Amino acid sequence: MEENKILSKLNSILLSKKKNLFKFPKKNSPVILCFSGGLDSTCLWFLLAKKYRLKVYPILFYQSKLSYLINKIRFSPIEFFFKKKFPSLYKPIIYYKISFPYIFSSSKTKQLKTDLNLSLPNLKIINLRKIFGKDFPNIKKVISVISGVPARTMYFSILSYFWLIRLKYQYEEKINTIFFGTVKEDTILRDQTLTQLRAVNLSLSLSLGDFNLQVIAPIDKQSNFFYYKKELVEFAFKNNFPFIFKTFSCLKSQIYHCGACYNCFTRRKVFLDLKIEDKTFYFNNFKKLLFFSKFKLKIFSFFTKVLKKISR
Repeated sequence: MEENKILSKLNSILLSKKKNLFKFPKKNSPVILCFSGGLDSTCLWFLLAKKYRLKVYPILFYQSKLSYLINKIRFSPIEFFFKKKFPSLYKPIIYYKISFPYIFSSSKTKQLKTDLNLSLPNLKIINLRKIFGKDFPNIKKVISVISGVPARTMYFSILSYFWLIRLKYQYEEKINTIFFGTVKEDTILRDQTLTQLRAVNLSLSLSLGDFNLQVIAPIDKQSNFFYYKKELVEFAFKNNFPFIFKTFSCLKSQIYHCGACYNCFTRRKVFLDLKIEDKTFYFNNFKKLLFFSKFKLKIFSFFTKVLKKISR
């Protein structure tokens, strides 16, 4: 959903106010990372620390006490790894509670998704065969930008800036860069494009009168900061990052990977492409195994009864 004409104009405006669209921070510089705990943002955290030697302040936005507790338990081992591996660069995850006026009950969500005036401009139909190859069934999945956290890049950027100010006065940290763990594969969604990042960057810079501020993700070819999901994971794997499978990507559940949503599909594909054994537990695999087990039990029971009748 990249808007190339708009992107070009945004780039021109930003370049009229500063020399570079994106200038990579110097080694040991503090930066903010909008951290979801997913495969991309976790591998990006590792890349920023290992390759670029940046002091990363990860911010994880959560909506309920349950999600806070789950994330705290899930990501504690990853935090311990960064603390031990990069002691001078490590900063603990900042957990920030958020709430939205557009969070609905499940029944209202169904109404929301059937409102064509709102849904149609925010829908993206994805042919999974084009993504996963000819051997994959010809299935189409529909992804809606309005599900989950609408316009999250904009919203999280503003909240991250508030933290940028707080860290400046609390710890005397001069931060001007906010990273997102968005990769090229995510740019099919309206709110995760480079156009959106540039628009947010320009809006914040104009509002705050600060054109040194940078909002960026590894999807910027023009600034030579560009990584596919496969490249991020490959870097982490080759450099012995042991927590790749402790990351969490699913859109449908907070506890397990459903195996059927778009994030689960792209997660499975990257391990398949890299020929890395995928140790992630996917619930749909479990359901298939359960179904197969029941089927085998039925067959076994059937033949047992037949054999008993024959033996008589």
